[in-house]
Amino acid sequence: MRAHWMCLALAAVATAFPSTAPAAPSKCSSADAKRAEEQSSGIRDWNVLYRAYKRYAPCDDAGVSEGYSEAVSQLLSRKWPVVTRFGVLAREDPEFRGFVVRHIDDTVPAGTLASIRRNATERCPTGLQSICREIAAAAHP
Repeated sequence: MRAHWMCLALAAVATAFPSTAPAAPSKCSSADAKRAEEQSSGIRDWNVLYRAYKRYAPCDDAGVSEGYSEAVSQLLSRKWPVVTRFGVLAREDPEFRGFVVRHIDDTVPAGTLASIRRNATERCPTGLQSICREIAAAAHP
């Protein structure tokens, strides 16, 4: 009985004080799709990719998706020394981790995939072994 009243009290408090965090968009408008596609090709660091992911996740299709795959592949192949930043973001937001791994896809050139796989297997920073295994598996031909 006590648990029932506690649940009711918590529900009342939650209703009285709604979250002030902005909700993520659930649909991709044509304007958002255009902005996402323009921005996706110019992403050169993990923070910018994360902000784009948070803002334009519903637009992750077609040309936008290819831009994200290009950004992910460049970050994981050419900017590996800063992969620890991805590790922090991936721990804070597991869905972002999945987003990144999904973008190691068949649009990424074979040589870039080989570089990503080599980085993940030979240069994995301490504490990121599970992420590195996931990246290496995704980068397999």
